[in-house]
Amino acid sequence: MVVVDADRSFRKTKLVVWIVCAVIAALGGGAGIAALLGAFSSAAPDTPPFQIVEPTSTARPNPSVTIDFPSGPIVDQCFIARGTSTGLSSDVRIWLVVQVPNEQQTRGAYYLMQRLKPDEHGVWVSELQSLGDPGATGRPFWIAVFAADSAVSALYEPHDNTDLPLRELPPTFKQLAELAVVRGESMNGC
Repeated sequence: MVVVDADRSFRKTKLVVWIVCAVIAALGGGAGIAALLGAFSSAAPDTPPFQIVEPTSTARPNPSVTIDFPSGPIVDQCFIARGTSTGLSSDVRIWLVVQVPNEQQTRGAYYLMQRLKPDEHGVWVSELQSLGDPGATGRPFWIAVFAADSAVSALYEPHDNTDLPLRELPPTFKQLAELAVVRGESMNGC
C-alpha cells in the first residue's frame, strides 16, 4: 500500500500565491491583495489530506512445467515425452531441449528438438525421433523444457533445429524442468 500526500501540492501552490501577493502588497498593491491573500489562506483543500492508493499488480505468475514421461531413467532411442505446464503468459514459448553427452560423458551441446504447444489443459506431447545415434546405448542425456520469449523463439521456429548443435542456449532461455536419462537399447527400430 502507498500513501500519497494529496495536500502537499495544494500547500505548495498556496505558498507561491502567498509570496506573489506579499510582493505585490509590499510594492503598494493595496487592500485588495491583502483581502485575496486572507481569503485564500483560509480556504480548505478540495481533497482530503491523504489518499490511499493501492498499486496494481504487474507481476506475472511463475510458469511451471513438468516432464511426466519418460518416468524412468532408461529410454529407448525413440520415445514420446509428455508433461504439463501452468502459468505461461501469452508471450512465452516453451521448447523441448536435449543436451547430449560429450566425450567425457558429461553435458555437451544443446539441441532444440521442438517448440511445445500445450493444449487447453496445459498438457504437451513431443515425439523424439532419435535420441542419439544407434551406438549411444548406455550414454547419459538430459531432456529439458525451457521457456523463451516469443521474439527469441521466432528466430528458431521456422527451422528444423534437431541437427543444429548449440554450445549454449540464448541467455533469455530459462530452464523450467529437466530429466536425466540413459539411452537404452533400441527395441522398436525407430
